[in-house]
Amino acid sequence: GNAIYSKGLVKTLKSKVGVKIIEIKNPSSRNPLDFWRLAKSANSGCDVIHVQHAYGLFGKLVFSGIYIPLFYTLLDKNKKIITTLHDVGDYSTSGLSGFVRKYYRKMIDRFIFKNSDLLHVHTQEAANWLVRQNVERQKIRVNPLAIFEKPIFLDKNLCKKELELKGFVALLLGFVHKNKGHDIALEGIPFLDN
Repeated sequence: GNAIYSKGLVKTLKSKVGVKIIEIKNPSSRNPLDFWRLAKSANSGCDVIHVQHAYGLFGKLVFSGIYIPLFYTLLDKNKKIITTLHDVGDYSTSGLSGFVRKYYRKMIDRFIFKNSDLLHVHTQEAANWLVRQNVERQKIRVNPLAIFEKPIFLDKNLCKKELELKGFVALLLGFVHKNKGHDIALEGIPFLDN
């Protein structure tokens, strides 16, 4: 997921500018000093701060509501802050806990949107969703995730035999989530050539 994307981004950036990588060593930390140190380190010796945001990098959702605002508040506002959003999409959930989660996450997202100079997403659908959340379109950039230049192709019949699969098999890469658009890919299957 994010690690492969980040590795490619760093490689490309290093060929053009100086890059300082600051890892979240312990995303499950409940110590606010860890996030204070992270922001302090991000502020030193750079002109642009690029945050890779995915829920879970700042702890469980309940802690994200504390640590994300703390982190963004401590960032130097004289620097450009770019946030790549890996978790973008619908807040629809069910039940009382889903209702609370929806508004809690909406609050956190709005804080990120407000405190970022630029929001980077991977799909046009994500950009459109941000616009529906009242983010100005000029603040949004869309860059699709990269495709490997030299993919490894395996014989599909051999793979199906080894995995004991029969008939038509669709392979969808990545995490399965309603925001990923897998439904669109599945709807297109009847239009594929044999």
